[in-house]
Amino acid sequence: VTTFVLLGSLSTAFIAHYNAPKFYTQMQTQTVEQFTRVVTVAFVFSLAIYLWVMSVGYLTFGSAADGLILNNYSEADGGATAARIAIGFAVVFGFPLAFTALRDSTMGVFGLDGEKSTTFIGVTFALLLPITL
Repeated sequence: VTTFVLLGSLSTAFIAHYNAPKFYTQMQTQTVEQFTRVVTVAFVFSLAIYLWVMSVGYLTFGSAADGLILNNYSEADGGATAARIAIGFAVVFGFPLAFTALRDSTMGVFGLDGEKSTTFIGVTFALLLPITL
């Protein structure tokens, strides 16, 4: 079971894959080579952070390490509390990445003009309403 928790945690490190085409079109230099370089650096950086956190957690708690390493720390630990708050921010502010892809895909599938502000705002609210209820 802890392996699945780990895999779920690792997958959030690479959450922006469905926005890759949009990121590519927004690059100053739009070449496959440049995009490959940027993506490779981003993935390596993200992987290094995850490996560092996993290693420190395992070296601290050994086989008693929980799948979510913050569960091993006391609720009174200020650093762990700050990390829990940071995870909350990451989840909240990661939502727009997923939502933007959903909105753009919805407009593309239904052939809607995203340049028109009434369409853009209408689709945004139409998608946000059922998601947030």
